Order: sequence, then C-alpha cells, then structure tokens
Amino acid sequence: MFYQDLVREFYAHFTIVLGCAFSYTIRGIDIAMSLEDIGACLGIPSEGERISHGFTPDTEGWENFNNLRFYFSMSRISEQEFFYARHARSNSTKLFLSSKNMYVNDRMLHYFLAYMLVPKGNNYATIGNTEMQLMFAIKRNMKINWAYVILRHMEYSRGLTSGLPYTRAITKILVSYGIELRREPYKNMGRTKNVYAPHPAPEGGYTLELIYIKIHEMDIRHSSELRAMHSNINFLKQQNRHHKERVEEEEEEGDGENEEMENSD
Repeated sequence: MFYQDLVREFYAHFTIVLGCAFSYTIRGIDIAMSLEDIGACLGIPSEGERISHGFTPDTEGWENFNNLRFYFSMSRISEQEFFYARHARSNSTKLFLSSKNMYVNDRMLHYFLAYMLVPKGNNYATIGNTEMQLMFAIKRNMKINWAYVILRHMEYSRGLTSGLPYTRAITKILVSYGIELRREPYKNMGRTKNVYAPHPAPEGGYTLELIYIKIHEMDIRHSSELRAMHSNINFLKQQNRHHKERVEEEEEEGDGENEEMENSD
C-alpha cells in the first residue's frame, strides 16, 4: 500500500542539500537523510556512478560516451536509415530515439528502466538521456549509485505534470522514521485478479426457448467467424500464388534477356 497524501506532501517539501543528502518536514517531523541512509533504508547501492538528467559523468569510462553513437550500436537500423525515415515523416528539429528500433534484450532493459527504476509518466518507448546513460553503465558492468539516481529522479519528476514516482519507496522511508500512518488514507498496490462474473439470470429464470435462442446465436456467430477465417486463408493463398507467378515470369524474362545478350556477343 501507499499513502497518496503523504507522498504529495513529501514531494512538496523535500529539498536536496550539499553532499546530495535531502531533508524534508512532514507532519511536523524534520527528517534528513544522506545517500548512505537512503541506500540502507531501501536496500540499494549508495556508491558508484552518479547519473542524473542533463548531466554526463566525468569519471573513467565515459570519455567517449555519445548518445547517438551508443543508440545506434543497439539499433536494428543504421544511422542513415534512421535519419532518412525521420526526414520523410517530418521536418521537425526535435530528435526522438525510440526503443522500438532496438533488439529485444536492449528493448526489455529500457522498458524495465522506464517502468520500474526511473519511472516515466508517458512516452515509455522514447529513450531519455537518463535511461541512455543507465543502459550504457549497465551494459558495461559499471557500479551505479542507485540512491543518487532515485533522489535526482525524484527532484526531476517534481517539475513534471505526470504522476509522482517511488510511492512505495517513500512510504518505506516514512515508516522507518516512525511517521504515524494509521489514520492516513491509503491505496492498495499489488497484483489484480480478473474473475469471470457471468451475467445474472433473467427474471423468471432460463426457459428452454431462451436457451435455444442463445445457442442459436452462438452457432451463427461461430459460423460467421469460421467463414471469415476461411476467406482470409483463401485470400492469403491467392496472394501467395500470384506472387510466385510474378517471380517466375520475372525469372523467365531475365533468362530471355541473358540469352539475347549471349547471342549478340
């Protein structure tokens, strides 16, 4: 569960201070936490590469990092194909790098980042600067300071109009500092289970006539779907046959041209 009012209050009041610690006042209680405190509370690393929106680390291994070059190293299409297709679609000067062009493993890694570790409110397929740097670090087995990443992403998300991330993490921090939660409104989070609920029986119950009508409707619908499926299969077979005929005709024309060239020689 998470406490939506407390999460909003947290985002409204927390500030980052010198040394990348943060402080906030909630329900009259002053709380200050260092990166080490955040890491210990959430069970995440508080040492390693410090990655945040708009900045590129200047530590060893990042000297030649380039967003575009790294993106196309994971892309299924070349840089030339990308810009050609982009120019054909739009004259916009904005550059959007999509995970749809990447191979499956890299695409899944990006989705995990965009949905779980540095959550976004929308445009999940678009790769932002932060996700690109995190992917670069992960694929090169660099140690990442996740406490710093989360803290800076909280700060960045506060200025957006989308939802506020890390609700469970913030709730865990509040609990660790003894904030009273019993009277706070909350929402449950977890797996949802879809349970089939049949339509209620008609007034007066089911009659043989009503059951017959329902079965007849199902039979008509099933027959219609079956005819549509056979029609689609026949259409695909016909298209495949036409394609083979065109290929054979082109091959015959090519053979005829080759024979004419040989005879002329």
